[in-house]
Amino acid sequence: MTEYSDEAVAAVREALKRTTALVTAKQLCRHCGGRMLPGIATDQTYVGGTPDFPGDAHASTFSAGGPGKVIECRKCENCGWSVT
Repeated sequence: MTEYSDEAVAAVREALKRTTALVTAKQLCRHCGGRMLPGIATDQTYVGGTPDFPGDAHASTFSAGGPGKVIECRKCENCGWSVT
C-alpha cells in the first residue's frame, strides 16, 4: 500500500472541497457542462392495473399513467436536461 504524506492528503482534500463548492454554487449540467437554472418538469405517476391472476384481490403490476404532476427542478439552459 502506498503511503502519502499528511500534506499531500490535505492538498487533495482541499482541492475536492473547492471542486465541490464550485459545482454546488454553479450547478453545472452533468451532460454538457451548461448552467443549471430553476425550472419545472413533469413527474410521472403510476397506476395499478387489473389483478394479474384469477383470485387476486389487488393489482400487482403498476404502469406509467395517471395525470402526472408538475414539479420544481434544475434545468440546463443549453441541453434541457432536468434534475430534481
